[in-house]
Amino acid sequence: KINSILWAVTGPVLLAGTVGAEWQVKAQSINDALTPTNYNAKEQTSWGSENIVPERVGQSLIYVQLGGVTIRELVYSYDIDSFVANHLNIVADHIFRDRGKAIDIAYERNPFTRIWFVTENGELVCCTYEKGQEVTAWNRHIIGGSYAGDMSVVESVESLPGTPNDEVYIIVKRTVNGATVRYIERIAGDFWPKSDLDKVNMSFMDSHLSYSGVATSSVSGLDHLEGEEVQIMGDGSVRPSKTVTGGAVSLEGGSATKIKVGLAYQSLVKTFPIEAGSNSGTAQGKVKRIQALVVRLNSSIGFSHGIALNKMTKLSFRATDDPMDSSPPLFSGDKKITLESSYDTLSQYYVLQDQPYPLTVLALMPQLVTHR
Repeated sequence: KINSILWAVTGPVLLAGTVGAEWQVKAQSINDALTPTNYNAKEQTSWGSENIVPERVGQSLIYVQLGGVTIRELVYSYDIDSFVANHLNIVADHIFRDRGKAIDIAYERNPFTRIWFVTENGELVCCTYEKGQEVTAWNRHIIGGSYAGDMSVVESVESLPGTPNDEVYIIVKRTVNGATVRYIERIAGDFWPKSDLDKVNMSFMDSHLSYSGVATSSVSGLDHLEGEEVQIMGDGSVRPSKTVTGGAVSLEGGSATKIKVGLAYQSLVKTFPIEAGSNSGTAQGKVKRIQALVVRLNSSIGFSHGIALNKMTKLSFRATDDPMDSSPPLFSGDKKITLESSYDTLSQYYVLQDQPYPLTVLALMPQLVTHR
Protein backbone atom coordinates (compact mmCIF):
# COMPACT_ATOMS: atom_id res chain seq x y z
CA LYS A 1 0.00 0.00 0.00
CA ILE A 2 1.12 3.52 -0.75
CA ASN A 3 -0.64 5.99 1.57
CA SER A 4 0.00 9.66 0.99
CA ILE A 5 0.36 11.70 4.19
CA LEU A 6 -2.49 14.23 4.36
CA TRP A 7 -1.91 15.79 7.78
CA ALA A 8 0.38 15.64 10.81
CA VAL A 9 -0.40 16.95 14.30
CA THR A 10 2.05 17.28 17.17
CA GLY A 11 1.51 16.29 20.79
CA PRO A 12 3.13 13.76 23.14
CA VAL A 13 3.79 11.90 19.88
CA LEU A 14 3.46 12.88 16.24
CA LEU A 15 0.17 11.70 14.75
CA ALA A 16 -0.16 11.47 10.98
CA GLY A 17 -3.20 10.81 8.82
CA THR A 18 -2.90 9.13 5.44
CA VAL A 19 -5.33 8.05 2.77
CA GLY A 20 -5.64 4.58 4.29
CA ALA A 21 -4.53 4.72 7.94
CA GLU A 22 -3.57 6.78 10.97
CA TRP A 23 -0.02 6.54 12.31
CA GLN A 24 1.94 7.26 15.45
CA VAL A 25 5.51 8.49 14.94
CA LYS A 26 7.99 8.83 17.81
CA ALA A 27 11.67 8.35 18.61
CA GLN A 28 13.14 4.92 19.26
CA SER A 29 13.54 5.80 22.95
CA ILE A 30 11.21 7.89 25.12
CA ASN A 31 14.09 10.17 26.14
CA ASP A 32 15.29 10.81 22.59
CA ALA A 33 14.22 13.49 20.16
CA LEU A 34 12.39 12.60 16.96
CA THR A 35 14.81 13.04 14.03
CA PRO A 36 14.93 11.93 10.38
CA THR A 37 17.12 8.98 11.43
CA ASN A 38 15.66 8.26 14.89
CA TYR A 39 12.01 7.41 14.49
CA ASN A 40 9.54 4.60 15.00
CA ALA A 41 6.34 4.72 12.91
CA LYS A 42 3.46 2.39 13.75
CA GLU A 43 0.03 2.16 12.19
CA GLN A 44 -2.67 2.74 14.81
CA THR A 45 -5.99 2.60 12.95
CA SER A 46 -6.89 1.92 9.33
CA TRP A 47 -9.89 4.14 8.64
CA GLY A 48 -8.15 6.65 6.38
CA SER A 49 -8.50 10.44 6.43
CA GLU A 50 -9.74 13.37 4.41
CA ASN A 51 -7.31 16.13 3.49
CA ILE A 52 -8.55 18.37 6.34
CA VAL A 53 -6.23 19.36 9.19
CA PRO A 54 -7.75 17.89 12.40
CA GLU A 55 -8.35 19.72 15.66
CA ARG A 56 -6.75 18.64 18.94
CA VAL A 57 -9.39 18.84 21.68
CA GLY A 58 -7.88 18.07 25.07
CA GLN A 59 -6.24 14.67 24.76
CA SER A 60 -8.29 13.75 21.70
CA LEU A 61 -7.73 14.44 18.03
CA ILE A 62 -10.91 15.08 16.02
CA TYR A 63 -10.51 14.24 12.35
CA VAL A 64 -12.65 13.56 9.28
CA GLN A 65 -12.54 9.99 7.99
CA LEU A 66 -11.98 9.30 4.32
CA GLY A 67 -15.28 9.97 2.55
CA GLY A 68 -16.13 13.02 4.67
CA VAL A 69 -19.22 11.52 6.34
CA THR A 70 -17.73 10.02 9.52
CA ILE A 71 -16.09 12.13 12.23
CA ARG A 72 -13.65 10.23 14.44
CA GLU A 73 -12.03 10.84 17.81
CA LEU A 74 -8.44 9.56 17.84
CA VAL A 75 -7.49 8.96 21.47
CA TYR A 76 -4.95 6.81 23.30
CA SER A 77 -6.29 3.66 24.97
CA TYR A 78 -4.34 2.29 27.95
CA ASP A 79 -6.16 -1.04 27.64
CA ILE A 80 -4.48 -1.93 24.35
CA ASP A 81 -1.50 0.48 24.52
CA SER A 82 -2.47 2.04 21.22
CA PHE A 83 -4.63 4.74 19.71
CA VAL A 84 -8.27 4.05 18.85
CA ALA A 85 -10.58 6.08 16.60
CA ASN A 86 -14.09 6.28 18.03
CA HIS A 87 -17.04 7.07 15.74
CA LEU A 88 -18.10 10.50 17.03
CA ASN A 89 -21.27 11.05 15.00
CA ILE A 90 -22.69 7.53 15.05
CA VAL A 91 -26.03 8.82 16.43
CA ALA A 92 -26.15 11.69 13.89
CA ASP A 93 -24.53 10.27 10.76
CA HIS A 94 -27.47 11.55 8.68
CA ILE A 95 -26.21 15.13 9.00
CA PHE A 96 -23.22 14.60 6.71
CA ARG A 97 -24.75 11.74 4.76
CA ASP A 98 -27.75 13.82 3.65
CA ARG A 99 -26.08 17.23 3.29
CA GLY A 100 -22.67 16.55 1.83
CA LYS A 101 -19.37 15.58 3.36
CA ALA A 102 -17.41 17.76 5.78
CA ILE A 103 -14.95 20.11 4.05
CA ASP A 104 -13.80 22.38 6.89
CA ILE A 105 -13.38 22.19 10.68
CA ALA A 106 -12.76 24.64 13.54
CA TYR A 107 -12.46 24.24 17.32
CA GLU A 108 -14.03 26.70 19.77
CA ARG A 109 -12.48 26.30 23.24
CA ASN A 110 -14.39 28.85 25.34
CA PRO A 111 -16.92 29.20 26.87
CA PHE A 112 -17.84 25.63 25.86
CA THR A 113 -16.10 23.04 23.73
CA ARG A 114 -17.67 23.22 20.31
CA ILE A 115 -16.40 21.73 17.06
CA TRP A 116 -17.68 23.46 13.93
CA PHE A 117 -17.91 21.90 10.47
CA VAL A 118 -18.84 23.15 7.02
CA THR A 119 -20.54 20.65 4.70
CA GLU A 120 -20.08 20.28 0.97
CA ASN A 121 -23.46 21.85 0.23
CA GLY A 122 -22.80 24.87 2.45
CA GLU A 123 -24.40 24.05 5.79
CA LEU A 124 -22.85 24.89 9.15
CA VAL A 125 -22.81 22.01 11.64
CA CYS A 126 -21.79 22.12 15.29
CA CYS A 127 -20.88 19.41 17.79
CA THR A 128 -20.92 20.37 21.46
CA TYR A 129 -18.22 18.08 22.81
CA GLU A 130 -17.49 17.63 26.52
CA LYS A 131 -15.69 14.31 26.82
CA GLY A 132 -15.48 14.40 30.63
CA GLN A 133 -19.27 14.82 30.84
CA GLU A 134 -19.91 12.28 28.05
CA VAL A 135 -21.64 14.94 25.98
CA THR A 136 -21.58 14.71 22.18
CA ALA A 137 -24.47 16.81 20.85
CA TRP A 138 -24.89 17.54 17.14
CA ASN A 139 -26.94 20.35 15.59
CA ARG A 140 -27.37 22.14 12.27
CA HIS A 141 -27.30 25.91 11.76
CA ILE A 142 -29.36 27.22 8.85
CA ILE A 143 -28.02 30.73 8.25
CA GLY A 144 -30.50 33.52 7.48
CA GLY A 145 -30.92 34.84 3.96
CA SER A 146 -30.77 32.92 0.68
CA TYR A 147 -28.53 32.16 -2.28
CA ALA A 148 -29.91 31.50 -5.78
CA GLY A 149 -33.36 30.83 -4.33
CA ASP A 150 -32.10 28.36 -1.74
CA MET A 151 -30.52 28.69 1.70
CA SER A 152 -27.42 30.79 2.35
CA VAL A 153 -24.13 28.98 1.71
CA VAL A 154 -21.38 28.78 4.33
CA GLU A 155 -18.01 28.37 2.64
CA SER A 156 -15.56 28.41 5.54
CA VAL A 157 -15.33 28.50 9.36
CA GLU A 158 -12.54 29.50 11.71
CA SER A 159 -12.21 30.00 15.47
CA LEU A 160 -9.83 32.60 16.92
CA PRO A 161 -8.76 33.06 20.55
CA GLY A 162 -10.63 35.88 22.25
CA THR A 163 -11.07 37.50 25.65
CA PRO A 164 -12.74 35.97 27.54
CA ASN A 165 -14.25 33.68 24.88
CA ASP A 166 -13.18 32.45 21.46
CA GLU A 167 -14.59 34.14 18.37
CA VAL A 168 -16.02 31.99 15.57
CA TYR A 169 -16.07 33.49 12.06
CA ILE A 170 -17.77 32.18 8.92
CA ILE A 171 -17.76 33.20 5.27
CA VAL A 172 -21.37 33.30 4.02
CA LYS A 173 -22.48 33.51 0.38
CA ARG A 174 -25.89 35.07 -0.31
CA THR A 175 -27.93 36.68 -3.04
CA VAL A 176 -28.64 40.28 -1.97
CA ASN A 177 -30.40 42.81 -4.20
CA GLY A 178 -29.91 40.49 -7.19
CA ALA A 179 -26.14 40.15 -6.74
CA THR A 180 -23.97 37.40 -5.25
CA VAL A 181 -22.17 38.64 -2.14
CA ARG A 182 -19.86 37.12 0.45
CA TYR A 183 -19.73 38.38 4.04
CA ILE A 184 -17.36 37.56 6.87
CA GLU A 185 -19.59 37.25 9.94
CA ARG A 186 -18.92 36.46 13.59
CA ILE A 187 -21.17 34.15 15.56
CA ALA A 188 -22.49 36.05 18.57
CA GLY A 189 -21.45 34.88 22.02
CA ASP A 190 -23.79 33.15 24.44
CA PHE A 191 -26.42 35.33 26.09
CA TRP A 192 -25.91 35.59 29.86
CA PRO A 193 -28.28 38.28 31.26
CA LYS A 194 -27.61 39.90 34.61
CA SER A 195 -31.33 40.05 35.45
CA ASP A 196 -34.72 39.21 33.94
CA LEU A 197 -34.88 42.77 32.54
CA ASP A 198 -31.42 42.68 30.91
CA LYS A 199 -32.48 42.27 27.27
CA VAL A 200 -30.54 44.89 25.31
CA ASN A 201 -27.63 42.52 24.57
CA MET A 202 -29.77 39.85 22.91
CA SER A 203 -28.28 38.93 19.51
CA PHE A 204 -30.52 36.42 17.76
CA MET A 205 -30.44 37.58 14.13
CA ASP A 206 -28.02 36.80 11.32
CA SER A 207 -25.87 39.41 9.54
CA HIS A 208 -27.23 42.01 11.97
CA LEU A 209 -25.94 45.45 12.87
CA SER A 210 -26.47 47.35 16.11
CA TYR A 211 -27.23 50.98 16.90
CA SER A 212 -26.76 52.66 20.27
CA GLY A 213 -27.30 56.38 20.78
CA VAL A 214 -29.98 59.02 20.98
CA ALA A 215 -33.57 57.88 20.52
CA THR A 216 -34.45 57.44 16.83
CA SER A 217 -37.24 55.91 14.78
CA SER A 218 -35.07 54.97 11.77
CA VAL A 219 -31.62 53.50 11.17
CA SER A 220 -29.40 53.52 8.09
CA GLY A 221 -26.13 51.84 7.11
CA LEU A 222 -27.89 48.60 6.11
CA ASP A 223 -26.71 48.57 2.48
CA HIS A 224 -25.44 45.00 2.91
CA LEU A 225 -29.08 43.87 3.30
CA GLU A 226 -30.64 46.04 0.60
CA GLY A 227 -33.99 44.61 -0.52
CA GLU A 228 -34.05 41.96 2.25
CA GLU A 229 -36.85 41.55 4.75
CA VAL A 230 -35.31 42.02 8.20
CA GLN A 231 -36.28 41.65 11.82
CA ILE A 232 -35.96 44.66 14.11
CA MET A 233 -35.33 44.86 17.85
CA GLY A 234 -35.82 48.17 19.64
CA ASP A 235 -34.85 48.49 23.32
CA GLY A 236 -35.30 44.74 23.84
CA SER A 237 -38.68 44.44 22.07
CA VAL A 238 -39.48 42.96 18.66
CA ARG A 239 -40.80 45.51 16.17
CA PRO A 240 -42.65 44.66 12.92
CA SER A 241 -40.38 43.35 10.17
CA LYS A 242 -39.44 45.69 7.33
CA THR A 243 -37.72 45.59 3.93
CA VAL A 244 -34.44 47.48 3.68
CA THR A 245 -34.83 50.35 1.19
CA GLY A 246 -32.02 52.74 0.43
CA GLY A 247 -29.96 51.05 3.14
CA ALA A 248 -32.41 52.06 5.88
CA VAL A 249 -35.50 50.94 7.80
CA SER A 250 -37.99 52.74 10.01
CA LEU A 251 -39.26 51.51 13.37
CA GLU A 252 -42.89 51.07 14.27
CA GLY A 253 -43.99 51.43 17.87
CA GLY A 254 -41.93 54.48 18.73
CA SER A 255 -38.27 55.42 18.80
CA ALA A 256 -35.51 53.47 20.57
CA THR A 257 -31.98 54.07 21.83
CA LYS A 258 -30.68 50.53 21.23
CA ILE A 259 -31.62 48.91 17.93
CA LYS A 260 -30.61 45.72 16.15
CA VAL A 261 -31.55 44.85 12.56
CA GLY A 262 -30.79 41.58 10.81
CA LEU A 263 -31.98 38.45 9.01
CA ALA A 264 -34.39 36.05 10.68
CA TYR A 265 -33.68 32.42 11.44
CA GLN A 266 -35.54 29.67 13.29
CA SER A 267 -34.48 27.47 16.21
CA LEU A 268 -36.25 24.12 16.25
CA VAL A 269 -36.32 21.14 18.60
CA LYS A 270 -37.93 17.87 17.54
CA THR A 271 -38.01 15.11 20.12
CA PHE A 272 -37.30 11.43 19.63
CA PRO A 273 -40.16 8.93 20.02
CA ILE A 274 -40.86 8.87 23.74
CA GLU A 275 -39.96 5.92 25.95
CA ALA A 276 -41.82 6.15 29.24
CA GLY A 277 -42.66 2.48 29.72
CA SER A 278 -46.10 0.92 30.10
CA ASN A 279 -47.90 -1.73 32.12
CA SER A 280 -46.72 -4.32 29.62
CA GLY A 281 -43.11 -3.28 29.04
CA THR A 282 -41.76 -0.73 26.59
CA ALA A 283 -43.83 2.15 25.22
CA GLN A 284 -42.22 1.78 21.80
CA GLY A 285 -44.68 0.66 19.15
CA LYS A 286 -47.66 1.17 21.46
CA VAL A 287 -50.44 3.68 20.94
CA LYS A 288 -49.94 6.69 23.20
CA ARG A 289 -50.75 10.36 23.63
CA ILE A 290 -48.99 13.33 25.23
CA GLN A 291 -51.66 15.03 27.29
CA ALA A 292 -49.44 17.70 28.88
CA LEU A 293 -45.89 18.95 28.69
CA VAL A 294 -43.69 20.77 31.18
CA VAL A 295 -40.88 22.85 29.64
CA ARG A 296 -38.08 23.98 31.97
CA LEU A 297 -36.55 27.25 30.75
CA ASN A 298 -33.71 29.57 31.58
CA SER A 299 -33.81 33.29 30.69
CA SER A 300 -36.24 32.82 27.80
CA ILE A 301 -39.06 34.69 26.10
CA GLY A 302 -41.73 33.06 24.00
CA PHE A 303 -41.84 30.02 21.75
CA SER A 304 -44.29 27.93 19.76
CA HIS A 305 -45.09 24.29 20.40
CA GLY A 306 -47.09 21.51 18.83
CA ILE A 307 -47.23 17.95 17.55
CA ALA A 308 -46.64 19.06 13.94
CA LEU A 309 -45.09 22.09 12.27
CA ASN A 310 -48.47 22.98 10.75
CA LYS A 311 -50.18 22.78 14.15
CA MET A 312 -48.06 25.10 16.27
CA THR A 313 -49.37 27.22 19.15
CA LYS A 314 -47.51 30.29 20.41
CA LEU A 315 -47.07 30.40 24.19
CA SER A 316 -47.52 33.81 25.79
CA PHE A 317 -45.07 34.98 28.43
CA ARG A 318 -46.86 38.24 29.21
CA ALA A 319 -48.51 38.69 32.61
CA THR A 320 -51.45 41.01 33.21
CA ASP A 321 -49.29 43.43 35.21
CA ASP A 322 -46.49 43.67 32.61
CA PRO A 323 -46.19 47.07 30.85
CA MET A 324 -47.59 46.99 27.31
CA ASP A 325 -44.86 49.17 25.75
CA SER A 326 -42.05 46.63 26.21
CA SER A 327 -41.42 42.91 25.93
CA PRO A 328 -42.11 40.77 29.01
CA PRO A 329 -39.22 39.99 31.38
CA LEU A 330 -37.01 36.97 30.80
CA PHE A 331 -38.48 33.81 32.33
CA SER A 332 -36.68 31.05 34.22
CA GLY A 333 -38.68 28.13 35.55
CA ASP A 334 -41.33 25.64 34.41
CA LYS A 335 -44.11 26.24 31.89
CA LYS A 336 -46.89 23.66 31.78
CA ILE A 337 -48.58 23.19 28.44
CA THR A 338 -51.73 21.24 27.62
CA LEU A 339 -51.32 19.70 24.17
CA GLU A 340 -54.10 19.06 21.68
CA SER A 341 -52.60 15.79 20.51
CA SER A 342 -54.07 12.56 19.18
CA TYR A 343 -53.07 8.95 19.80
CA ASP A 344 -50.23 7.53 17.71
CA THR A 345 -47.21 5.26 18.12
CA LEU A 346 -44.48 7.93 18.12
CA SER A 347 -45.75 10.88 20.22
CA GLN A 348 -43.18 13.37 19.03
CA TYR A 349 -43.51 17.11 19.45
CA TYR A 350 -41.82 20.36 18.42
CA VAL A 351 -40.56 23.47 20.17
CA LEU A 352 -39.93 26.43 17.85
CA GLN A 353 -38.44 29.90 18.31
CA ASP A 354 -38.93 32.16 15.27
CA GLN A 355 -38.51 35.52 17.01
CA PRO A 356 -35.15 37.17 17.88
CA TYR A 357 -35.60 36.26 21.54
CA PRO A 358 -33.57 33.82 23.68
CA LEU A 359 -34.84 30.29 24.27
CA THR A 360 -32.83 27.98 26.52
CA VAL A 361 -34.60 24.67 27.12
CA LEU A 362 -33.22 22.82 30.14
CA ALA A 363 -35.72 19.94 30.16
CA LEU A 364 -38.79 18.63 28.37
CA MET A 365 -41.06 16.59 30.66
CA PRO A 366 -44.09 15.03 28.99
CA GLN A 367 -47.09 13.48 30.71
CA LEU A 368 -47.96 10.42 28.68
CA VAL A 369 -50.98 8.13 28.39
CA THR A 370 -50.00 4.75 26.91
CA HIS A 371 -52.36 2.01 25.73
CA ARG A 372 -51.50 -1.58 25.14
